[in-house]
Amino acid sequence: MKFATATLAVLAAAGTVSADNWLDQLGNSFKNKGQEIAACAKASSQLSCNAKYDIPASSSANCCFNGALVDGGKQSGLILSTQFWTSNAPDPANNGPKDSTTIHGLWPDVLIILLPRKQGYTCMLTMIFRSLVYAPSIFLFFLLVYEPPPFFLGSYTNDCLHLLQYCDGSYPSFCSSVSGIPEYTGAQIVDVMAKYDPALKAYYDKYFKDLNGDAPSFLEHEYNKHGTCYTTMRPTCQPKLPWISQADFAVLNYFRQIAHKFAELPTYDILKAAGIVPDANKTYQLADVQAALKQAHGATPFVGCNKKGEMNEFWYFNLVRGSVNFGHYEATESTTKSTCPATLKYLPKP
Repeated sequence: MKFATATLAVLAAAGTVSADNWLDQLGNSFKNKGQEIAACAKASSQLSCNAKYDIPASSSANCCFNGALVDGGKQSGLILSTQFWTSNAPDPANNGPKDSTTIHGLWPDVLIILLPRKQGYTCMLTMIFRSLVYAPSIFLFFLLVYEPPPFFLGSYTNDCLHLLQYCDGSYPSFCSSVSGIPEYTGAQIVDVMAKYDPALKAYYDKYFKDLNGDAPSFLEHEYNKHGTCYTTMRPTCQPKLPWISQADFAVLNYFRQIAHKFAELPTYDILKAAGIVPDANKTYQLADVQAALKQAHGATPFVGCNKKGEMNEFWYFNLVRGSVNFGHYEATESTTKSTCPATLKYLPKP
């Protein structure tokens, strides 16, 4: 096939333009990716709850910083590694090992308070909806108090709402509709562990116990309530790997991190080393329990008791640089007052 000289000239020019456009697009792609990497690296250096600059919720940097789920929110990221000491399960097997606490979870902290800036049904409906989504526990507050007190400080996020966030021990829950992180059933979580890390599943079989023996439902509850509330858990924040989906990768490593933090602080052994062992005939001082655990953790944890003054729960508080699954954890003081009396009981498991 022969082309006229003019035709060849046109094709050559078109090819040059096309090549130039392709190179421009490639250059912009590398530039954008480089900016994302730089923003992520900078964000991962910030200590959660204490970032020195604003990290918008919509920014890709929130893949590397446990920040706010919505734009306009203040930084958050107080993370609690929680454990049970159960001695009253209907089936003693569900108490877990006699010489160990059991795994509870890894919880995010954020409190979002929404206060109306002006009257109107639209504002009221928006306020009610967002309070139900982000902080159901304070929904009643809005029914009782509609006008914000004059001494409240903070910045308005729009004409209707006053948004505040604190790293104070309160927390969001079931955030999938806001975060975009998909919920999982207990069976799906068990399948992910069994497929990608059988040793992890065996570890959970031993140390993750539901009071009534339904561990998969408990796994489902813990993940959907807490795991969906971390910005760094979003599937789009996970690496693209040929053998595992991004969502499964997040789930797998979330439960790996829970197990890792649990193993780092063997509460039973820590207390035993301090002479505090389960005994139905003895009592112990809360201050002694807190001192022993603080020495191991680096900060005072929450120690929980039931209404009978029997010790049954431990929450270790942390701030984090980086993601919940792979970040560097730094111990911090509990923001929650112990529910134990000064003199408490530490019952053995039957």
